[in-house]
Amino acid sequence: MKKHAVICLCALFGFVCVFASENRAAAQAKKPPAVEAPMPQIDKEKIRAHVKYLSSDELEGRGTGQRGGDMAADYIGKQFASYGLKPAGDNGTFFQEVRWWA
Repeated sequence: MKKHAVICLCALFGFVCVFASENRAAAQAKKPPAVEAPMPQIDKEKIRAHVKYLSSDELEGRGTGQRGGDMAADYIGKQFASYGLKPAGDNGTFFQEVRWWA
């Protein structure tokens, strides 16, 4: 009896899967093809400029809690904003207070 129940359940599951995929395919066939936005081009000179600034002596090694680290964080936050990203940090910023000394 248990064998028959398992076989029936497997058959039913198979039927549901096939039926669902046919419905999905039919629904997709009715939709107009999506127009994909072109991928933005990677500009190696922009990447080089970012890396050059972030690794510069001006940032003093970018240590946690040091002026250079704060400058690097501000720079990255400004870049995020220029890309149109929305901040999700503390008080509507791109930053989150982290107690590293505790």
